[in-house]
Formats: sequence, C-alpha cells, structure tokens
Amino acid sequence: MKSNLMTKSVTNVMNPLAILMMLLVGSLVAQEPTTQDSGPGRPLTVGVLKTIAPDVHDGDTVSLPGPLMELAKGRAHLDWQPTFTPKSRTLLARAQSVQMRHPIWGLEFSYKPLRMLDVDIPQTSGKMMRKTIWYMVYRVRYLGGELHPVFDRSKPYAVDINRADPSNPNPLRYEKYKVVRKQQQFRYFMPHMILRSHRLNKEYLDQIIPVAIDEIKKEENLNGKLLNTVEMSGTKIPLEDLETGKGVWGVATWEDVDPRSDYLSLYIQGLTNAYRFTDTAADFAQGEPLGKGRILELKTLQVNFYRPGDTRDLSEDVIYEGMPTEVVRPNILYTIQQGDNLKFIAHRFLSDQTRWQEIHQTNTDIITNPEKLEPGRVIRLPRRFEYSDLQATHLHITEEGETVQVIGQLYQVQEKSIRAINTDLMASDNQPTRGQIVLVPINLRRLQLPDNVDEDFFKVYTLRQAEIMKLYGMKTIDGSQWMFSGVTGSISRNSDDLVRESLPKFEPMTP
Repeated sequence: MKSNLMTKSVTNVMNPLAILMMLLVGSLVAQEPTTQDSGPGRPLTVGVLKTIAPDVHDGDTVSLPGPLMELAKGRAHLDWQPTFTPKSRTLLARAQSVQMRHPIWGLEFSYKPLRMLDVDIPQTSGKMMRKTIWYMVYRVRYLGGELHPVFDRSKPYAVDINRADPSNPNPLRYEKYKVVRKQQQFRYFMPHMILRSHRLNKEYLDQIIPVAIDEIKKEENLNGKLLNTVEMSGTKIPLEDLETGKGVWGVATWEDVDPRSDYLSLYIQGLTNAYRFTDTAADFAQGEPLGKGRILELKTLQVNFYRPGDTRDLSEDVIYEGMPTEVVRPNILYTIQQGDNLKFIAHRFLSDQTRWQEIHQTNTDIITNPEKLEPGRVIRLPRRFEYSDLQATHLHITEEGETVQVIGQLYQVQEKSIRAINTDLMASDNQPTRGQIVLVPINLRRLQLPDNVDEDFFKVYTLRQAEIMKLYGMKTIDGSQWMFSGVTGSISRNSDDLVRESLPKFEPMTP
C-alpha cells in the first residue's frame, strides 16, 4: 500500500512541464563549461584593448653552445683516449659544447588600461573595510604558430666563412635541425603578474579578491565571466582564429598599493614557455643534484603605465598606458654621518670640495653651524646639471666588472661627466652593478656613426628621454618590451632590495 501511494505521488508530480524543466537543468549540468563563456558579453569599441602579439622567435628554440655541467663536470672520470676514433667523439668531449632545443609557443595578450576602484573588503575581525583596489582586465588568445625544432639533413645551407674551413671553396654543410610551425588544440596560461612602483621601489604580486570581481564587472559594464589568476591557470585556452577568436577573459587585482605610486610597470610571466638558463656552478661533483647552480630566466612581458595624481581620491585618477614625456627629478638627500664635514660631502657628491658653501646655503634651515654637523640629520644636496634636457645621451647596460671609468673609456667621456647626470653614481666611490643602466653624455660632433646605426651602441636619446627609460628599465621609448627575468625574487633589475649575489640578473632582450 505504501509503495502504491509513493508511485501515485510521483506520477502526479511528474507532469510534462516538470519533466521538461528537469531535462533542461540536466543538460545544463551535464554540459562541460567552455572557455567561450568568458568574455565581456558586449562588443568593445575599437582601440579600447591594447594588443601585444605573441613573441616567438627561432632563436628561443635553442640555447647557446655550452658545457652540460652534469656530464662535463660531474662525470670527469669518463675522460679517456679512444684508439680508433677521435677523442672529440667521446661522451665527455661532446658534453663540453651542447645546444639544448625545445619547442616554443606564445599567447596573444590584450588589456584595458590599469584602473582603481573602491571596494568593501572583509577583514579578519568580521567587519568590512573600504579599500582602493588596483585592477586590470585582460584577454588571452591562443592563435597557434608554435615553433618546433625537428631533425633534418635534407637541406644544405651556406655558413659563415669564418666558421668554415678556409681551404674549402664551397663552405656548405647540412643542417641538423630546422624549425617548423605547428599548433595544438589548446594551451594553458598560468599568469604570474607583478606590479612595480619604480620611484618607491616596491613590488606587488596580484591577489585573489573575490568580492571585487562583481564590482569590477559593474564598473566596466561587463556581462561575461572574468577569471581570477587561479581560475585562469586551470582553464584551457583553445586554438582560435585571429579574426573571430573571442579569447578567455581575466582580471588581475592588487590590494594595499602605495597611493604615492606614479611610475609603474606590470611584469607578466606565463605568456610563453621561452626561457634561457645560465650555469653558475664552478664545479659539479658526482652525486650532486641535477641543475645545481643553474639559473633559469623566463621571457617576461613588461607593460608600462604612469599616473599623474596625488594620494587623495585615488579612484578618480586616470592611469595612462606607456611612459610619460618627462619625470620629476627627485631631490638628492644625504644623512650626515659621524665625522662628516661639508667639504668632504661636497667632494664626494659634487666632485668639488669648494662647493661646500652651496650645500650650506641649500640647508640653512637644517645646518645652524657649518663647522659642526649633527649626525643623523638629512640634508639636501644642490642639483646643478651641466647638461640640458636636450643633451644627447646614450643608455649603457653595465657588464660584469665594469666601472664608471671603464664605461667612460668605452665612449671617450670623462668619468665626472657620467657621474654628473647619474644621481645614483654622484658619489665618487659608487660603482654600477651588472645590468644597471648608466646614462652617458654624447658629443654628437665627435660621434662617428657606422653603416648600421640601428645597433644599440649607437642609439642616442635626449637626456630627458634617457632618464625616463632608465627609470622604467627600458632600452627603447615604448609602452612595453619583452625581457628575460628570474623566477624568484624581485623581477626588476632596478630594485634596491635585490640580492644580486643569489638572484638572477635582469636585462632587456637584445633584438
């Protein structure tokens, strides 16, 4: 009897409309979510998105020739002299010069301008706190065009005569590898985004702020789904057409960014699998872990922004893409140390001890007696530039062991002239570190240009342009650049808190 009642009850409930609804819900539940659900939900005006094409090159598929440390150093006992073959064919000899090859893929990256929004953020106390959230809406697309090195001996090609046998009138050899274009059905984008404030020397890793997503969608008038960093990492980026592909949309958010930030760069890793490595281990003993002393650097996209504004009403300020036309030169500040005197400070920072009176006149509100300096007091140093903002200037990226004197000899410029326009090198005992950008004044009347003036060594900028490029760590006047940077620690080579002895060195890519 009980069974009959249950059957009758179920029969009454399962009317045609209910069955239709259940089938519809079941189909929605069973349907696997696709990446096409992500997007703005509305067409965007042309020019709203700034698009950066995938950066894939043949040179990224192969490393420079070098020793394979695990064999060249870790298996030195394999050194032996064969009887019937050249020693150069032994495993140990071949391990002295090895080129590592791997396929390269890249994603297209499009973004809207960096913006700020006031959002109520829940706190550990259970209360809400209104904070200014920095965010950037972006889109990634996978368009194929991967580069894969494949083994091939079918096509001979000419090589540089300097590397060929001079006695051979026809210096041809067979290439062992060639690069072909392939494509996959999908790729993953695992974003690693760091927002850097250059003037404040601070860096911020993007954060997951769920309560901000809906507010951002409302502010941007977006109807589709916006993925945060974690969701984006687990989402397939499908192969799409350049003209019709919708891509996958995401948003990066930052909290507690210093409101004084004005000159900014966003560093993005994960858009390509291109990398390079450097072996730093002086020795590699048998039994040591693979990759000991190996520094890995990933190809990183740097996107620049600037924000002319103050610390009040941040969400009302406009953040512009690119670099400004000029920057405000900061004051040169110095903390008086025990035993300092004005002549010593003038000699150290101004290279002329007779200018001690200028320091005194600049700090009459701080220095009451020029003969007795109070340790711990901060004084301002006079800024008297020998050059105007239109002075022709070159940007030099310091190599290992280079000093200001060596750089001056390279460009035939006096050391004091280089220190005069580099505030971080004004002290006579300060020297640049590897990867640091140094401004070098150029006398155009003495500059002898070569046939190829596009080489970096002969690119000349105005002092104003060079100061901006140095601040952003750029080699060109542009809104973005590709560079190689380490996978841990500070991502910018200009960071003062960078432990240069233990972290990889950073430098822009050479075209």
